[in-house]
Amino acid sequence: MDSMYKLLDVTKNILHDREENYGCPACSLQETAEMWGDYLQCPVQPQDVAALMILLKLQRAKDNGDYIDNWIDIAGYAAMAGGYSVAKQDTQHHDEDQQNTEHDLEDSHLEDL
Repeated sequence: MDSMYKLLDVTKNILHDREENYGCPACSLQETAEMWGDYLQCPVQPQDVAALMILLKLQRAKDNGDYIDNWIDIAGYAAMAGGYSVAKQDTQHHDEDQQNTEHDLEDSHLEDL
């Protein structure tokens, strides 16, 4: 069990370093999805980028399952995709809350009439 947590700690540190060097992971997924979509001439979602990178790492792990870097990268791409989804949900909830507040304000002004 300790080795699992060590792997997650290493992944966390690498993600932090990558963010310092390359910027926001969600932005990176989004920009890569746009580039791949343009190249492939079809829509690509940010989660697709992470999923396809995970598949690449799984193919590599198939040939060398003891090479830890592949598993760290897989955990990192999974964390990036999950983080993107959480951020997207947070934005949607924020937008819904803002719309509800605006609607409530409109209703309160109608009651004043």
